[in-house]
Amino acid sequence: DDADPCTQSDRFDAEHVLGRRQIQRCHVNGERSDRGDEQQLVRPRAATEHRLGLGSGVAGLTVAIKLAKTLPDKKVFVVTKAEESESNTKYAQGGVAAVWDKLDSFQDHIDDTMVAGDFENDLEVVKMVIENAPECMEQLILWGAEFDENESGALDLGKEGGHSANRILHHKDITGLEIERTLLRQVAGLKNIVLLPHHFAIDLIT
Repeated sequence: DDADPCTQSDRFDAEHVLGRRQIQRCHVNGERSDRGDEQQLVRPRAATEHRLGLGSGVAGLTVAIKLAKTLPDKKVFVVTKAEESESNTKYAQGGVAAVWDKLDSFQDHIDDTMVAGDFENDLEVVKMVIENAPECMEQLILWGAEFDENESGALDLGKEGGHSANRILHHKDITGLEIERTLLRQVAGLKNIVLLPHHFAIDLIT
């Protein structure tokens, strides 16, 4: 007998490739209908819907963690096309800019960002990102991220091009890797997150 390629008890509404040609559509309620060689979609009931995220970088994993904690009775599937840790996040070397020092300010950070972007930036997006950055960094630290500290035990804030103040939180020269490791450790502690490495999203069915 052919093994059922949908190995999770709760199935998700997405297509993924198994082997070279076989495509299996899996669904949250486990229903399928066959028409020839093609498996046809049976839309899941809303009450049983789980969540599906594409990508295992900082954005995808952070959303998955927050969803899993907010919806503990739902499964959160994270599809990624390579190893779990393989993402652009992993290769980010520098650091993350956030207003941390009491001598710094959101307005100074906003001004620096607008100047660096030759005022082509969307001001509302710039404000949103900058004003939420400290809280996001605090969350990463709470989850276990280790950013470099100075001799007094305070965060060793760097100053990079385009910035008028020391506001770069970093982990050596592998900040992205430290963030990725931190998020994967959080994911490992949440039983309702299912990571699916080496899977490809073929289409979004609406």
